[in-house]
Formats: sequence, structure tokens, C-alpha cells
Amino acid sequence: MIAILARAAVALLAGIAVTLAGAGVANAAAPAATASSLTLTPTGITEFTWVAGQESWKQASIARLGRTVFAVGADGSFVMRQPDGYPTLSGRIDEDGTFDASWVSRTGNTGTQNAEVTGRLTVSGQSVSMRIAYTSGMAMAATVNDQQFGANSSKAFQATLTLGVS
Repeated sequence: MIAILARAAVALLAGIAVTLAGAGVANAAAPAATASSLTLTPTGITEFTWVAGQESWKQASIARLGRTVFAVGADGSFVMRQPDGYPTLSGRIDEDGTFDASWVSRTGNTGTQNAEVTGRLTVSGQSVSMRIAYTSGMAMAATVNDQQFGANSSKAFQATLTLGVS
């Protein structure tokens, strides 16, 4: 199964690089030549739908998404590197460009934080795009002197990005 994913990632990388090189995008052929990884950065956000969370978080989420870096590895790995101290999400990408990446952090027995991105990377003609669904949240709970305390928050959005090779 790992070998199939590795071949799929190499094929996906090669397809993206050939498409971008044909479109005249600088540095597009270099990643495919090494067949190890391809780094993609947003060139535009063509659609953004805020699904859940405080409305005041929306603009910062859009700005952060525009500065996020995505890496696709020949071994089938997929990484979403978020700026501003937000966590890096790691996962897998399939031959058809479908990916899933996540991050989880626990604070003892009292709290947890998580983030997940799912979506699909598409090469069409001379363009590369990505459709994502992103969710993140945190929950904390404690009992002190028989009194229970708890808090949680979450956010979710969907977006479509155009991407370039960096």
C-alpha cells in the first residue's frame, strides 16, 4: 500500500510540474526532477465559506490561509504549514489528489486541541487548485473541590485556492 501511495504521489507531482512548466511557471520542473516534494503556495482564494466559530475570527483565518504553505511528497505525504504559530498539519495524499492531514495536542488529562484539513488538489489545464475543509477546536475541563469547570471553542471553514509552485 505504501508503494502505491508513493507512486501516486510521484505521478501527482509529475503531473503538476508538467502542467505548471507548460504554463511557463518558473521552477516548476525542478521538483518533479528530484521527485521528492513539491511546495505550493496560495496565489488566490477564490471561495471562502465560514461554517462555524466567532465571526471576529474570519478575517484572520482568511489572511492566514493566504500565507499557508502546502507540501506534497513523493512518498504520499501531505503537509499544511500555517503561519503565526498555528500548528503544522501532517497527513497523506492519494493518487487522485484527495488529502487528509491533522494535528492533536493534549494538556494532561484536562485539555485537548485539534485541527484537521481535508480536501482535493486538482490540476486542470494550466492551473492548480485546492478545495479544503478546515476544522479546529479546543476543549478543557477540570473538577476542583467537587465543582466542574469547562470551556470549548471551535471553528470551521471551506475554501477554494489557486496555487503556485514556490
